[in-house]
Amino acid sequence: MKMFSFFRKSIFFLSLFLVGFANGQKKNVLIFSYAAGFVHSSIPQGKDLFKNLAEKNGFSYTLSEDPTVFNDDFLSKIDIIVFNQTTGDILDKNQESNKPFWEYPAGAPTSTKKIQERSPRTNGEMTERNYNLFLSEKENPIEEKKPFHWVRPDIFGGKSILWGRVSLRWSEMDFEANAKEGIAIDWPVRYNEIAPWYSYVEKFIGVSGTKENLPQLPDGEFQKPFDFNPLVKNLSDKLRKGTDEKCHLIHSRLANMTEDKENRSACQNRDMCINGCPFGGYFSTQSSTLPAAMDTGNLTIRPFSLVKEIIYDKNSKKATGVRVIDTQTLEEIVFTSKIVFLCASTVASTQILQNSALDVWQEGLGSSSGELGHNLMDHNLGITTTGRIEGYEDVKSIGFTPAQVYVPRFQNLHGKEKDYLRGFGYQGKYFRTTFASAFGTKAAAMVINKEVSPLKVLSKMDESFFPIGDKYPEQFKKLHHWQIGLSAFGEILPYHENKITLNRAKKDKYGMPLIYHRLGILATGRIEGFEDVKTIGFTPSMLYLPRYQNLKGKEKDYIRGFGFQGRTFRTTFATGFATKAAAMVTNKEASALSVLSKMDDSFFPIGDKYPEQFKKLHHWQIGLMAFGEILPYYENKITLNRTEKDKYGMPLIQIDAELKENELKMGKDMTEEGRIIMDKIGAKDAFVNDTGYTFGDGVHEMGTARMGHDPKTSVLNKHNQVWDCKNVFVTDGSFMVSAGCQNPSLTYMAFTARAANYAVEELKKGNL
Repeated sequence: MKMFSFFRKSIFFLSLFLVGFANGQKKNVLIFSYAAGFVHSSIPQGKDLFKNLAEKNGFSYTLSEDPTVFNDDFLSKIDIIVFNQTTGDILDKNQESNKPFWEYPAGAPTSTKKIQERSPRTNGEMTERNYNLFLSEKENPIEEKKPFHWVRPDIFGGKSILWGRVSLRWSEMDFEANAKEGIAIDWPVRYNEIAPWYSYVEKFIGVSGTKENLPQLPDGEFQKPFDFNPLVKNLSDKLRKGTDEKCHLIHSRLANMTEDKENRSACQNRDMCINGCPFGGYFSTQSSTLPAAMDTGNLTIRPFSLVKEIIYDKNSKKATGVRVIDTQTLEEIVFTSKIVFLCASTVASTQILQNSALDVWQEGLGSSSGELGHNLMDHNLGITTTGRIEGYEDVKSIGFTPAQVYVPRFQNLHGKEKDYLRGFGYQGKYFRTTFASAFGTKAAAMVINKEVSPLKVLSKMDESFFPIGDKYPEQFKKLHHWQIGLSAFGEILPYHENKITLNRAKKDKYGMPLIYHRLGILATGRIEGFEDVKTIGFTPSMLYLPRYQNLKGKEKDYIRGFGFQGRTFRTTFATGFATKAAAMVTNKEASALSVLSKMDDSFFPIGDKYPEQFKKLHHWQIGLMAFGEILPYYENKITLNRTEKDKYGMPLIQIDAELKENELKMGKDMTEEGRIIMDKIGAKDAFVNDTGYTFGDGVHEMGTARMGHDPKTSVLNKHNQVWDCKNVFVTDGSFMVSAGCQNPSLTYMAFTARAANYAVEELKKGNL
């Protein structure tokens, strides 16, 4: 008996299969991986793990360097086949996982030239420490009907190596919402059906957290939480009381363990999770499910294998196996099986389905309902709120805790109370800033809050203008680089409808209507060199750049033109430092939160000796990012361009998705509520920063092969089986009917475990 399965997020379900098949009968598992990079730091033994386990359990260990091993005799002994849709080389990342950020060039920043060249648009998750674990955007293109950011790992184990580890349950209101509101279709499953599987997963992977008894966020099977220091406990109490129990600031529920479990160590408080953890302190394929599966002795891995299509038999109406592409030789190989599990991540799984059984269905396997590829969802994020917390200077963190805070959804819990449906939560971190971070962030806050223009920050930054509660370093007053600022003055055409009227009902104190003033567009930049040049006195002289557009007729897409008026001046060290922070946020090179957390001399070179005082601990900071639900819309979709192929001959993926009115209205409320929360907890210098959202930024793609009650309106049944082909199961985010506002990984794993168990039972009954 053979079975094929695909995975990307996790092979958690695999151990369930192996348990189900045990019963005194040995079964053999073959894993196909489009990545060979499975030897990541999450496996302490490195690439020898597989060999050691194979020898221990008496089964074959095979890599595609020796393709002759995959002969007819070998293949006839395979029972289960697993596919991982990522790519990469065999790498031992153990050394990288133990390397602190200060040992990387420029402190492991996020926007270096080589990262930009590799993936100019989807690099938000990348740093110098891990960018080689992601697919190159340029080498693996997709077609975007509307802007879409597809973040794709380049390592065996996929996103389970790089995920944020937030593990939240859905509630009954999430499963009921579509039916109650008449959105899309109803979920065929309710909370009480999936709750036991949430528990199963939580116990298996290890989740830390606290029981809060909130109906919108059910409690789970938790290890003890990371410690909240007195500061966060106080903020939690303030928010709860200040909002009459409406909002709660709680421990985020993380798949970072606080207690040892089997062969995994508790989290070591290094906050280096993005590199992979050699201690197995957080859940990943490598640290948890893969070793468990290999311990059965029934597993073989074949890397460098890309799934091309599922092979469908029209007579039996079942899948008979899969066709894969060897990514080194481009050879196509067919493997047969009784079952196919597709778990390659939403976008990749959709591509595989749409590329399968084309002789039966024009749009691919599972497309008979017309819903395959449609209803693409993600999470709406990008709005961050940040504030300074006064006091608690005697409180310090122990290590670099990965602990996070979470504000569960609080809007529309009792019906539609706002001008939009559903809701959002806030995920965040708290940390102690340095003097440098405090100084730079204040400038960013002032500009974002429109308290001052960037030019005023530049020209007036001194200790009286910018009190930060610390002795003002003399070095701040030293002359630094030259600065130039230009303000555009453009011609406005005369339009009859542009007019002045009087509101005779509202008067100023003199009985006259108020005058409205509008600022223009300001451009500012730093000039290198000329440090030996100084100004004489405080000259009032200015610069002027005369009009230069449309001088010989209409040369642009508008008529007339503009000039620039400006000034040059020598900045101080303080001005240069603060202005850089404001510039990064204004230009969206960094979010306000990343400026806060990464502002140091390596991240922010300014050509002057870095004052020791900059490195002193300063105030506590809290930052929250909103995670909002995106509704399922039929027109948000994934299709294939069958005339254009990638380097492996696969049709290019086309994505056409955008936020709609509901999400935009919710975004406004995210901004407003962020300000309110900061006020309630007593944060100072608080500001909300909208870094902009592009579909896919949430890295939670889902919904393109939704489950349902009716094969006419859904792709899968309630057990994750394809209606059109019952021996194909789809268990990644594709099956989701709505998105919720919680991180979806725990839900994916719970449904995967449930589907795996169901498949085992059906196999025992002879139904598959």
